Amino acid sequence: MYCKYCGTKLEHNARFCTSCGAQRQQDAVPPEGYGAPVNLPPQRGAAPASAAASPSRKKRSVIAILVAILVILAGFQFMSLGIVGKTATASVTSVRQDRQSYGETSPNPNRYRVQYAFSVGEESYEGSASLIFKQGVSSTQTIQVRYLPYYPAINAPADQTKIMGGLLLTGFGAFLLVMAVQGKAGIRRARRRTKERSVLSDDTRRR
Repeated sequence: MYCKYCGTKLEHNARFCTSCGAQRQQDAVPPEGYGAPVNLPPQRGAAPASAAASPSRKKRSVIAILVAILVILAGFQFMSLGIVGKTATASVTSVRQDRQSYGETSPNPNRYRVQYAFSVGEESYEGSASLIFKQGVSSTQTIQVRYLPYYPAINAPADQTKIMGGLLLTGFGAFLLVMAVQGKAGIRRARRRTKERSVLSDDTRRR
């Protein structure tokens, strides 16, 4: 409590002001301006709290990590098919023109999305792929596929199971994963800096 006449701080049980002698009032208040919050100047290069840890940015980071993991798994799959995979002849069961460009300047009219089926022992398995048939697709079209002997459900056309392609795909996935993890770590550092500035601001106000 403070003396309403001179602003001197009063002891807890004091009945009179030790400076001016005025009687302590129940409604005594601190002098004007005391305890006003102090606004800290923004630190150079510091990101605002909303940008430092926005939910959308965090969500994008998680999605990027998941995509990178999927790419790595796909790379391992193609390498496994190329190294230990076995070859079988598959029959094309469904076909339609694939209108996606896949890095080409324009969609290739000879590219088709096909569904195929093949047998291993007494079991039948299916798969799908985008393939180029320069001479078109006939009703009796067959293709060569490779499958994992311990799990034939994992399969792909033989010309898409090159070991080098699997290595490149795995390396690309690893690069994406490193970039995504670094981005997530950057978000955490930004959140930590924001929290530290908030604590510093609260300490300054208390003083």
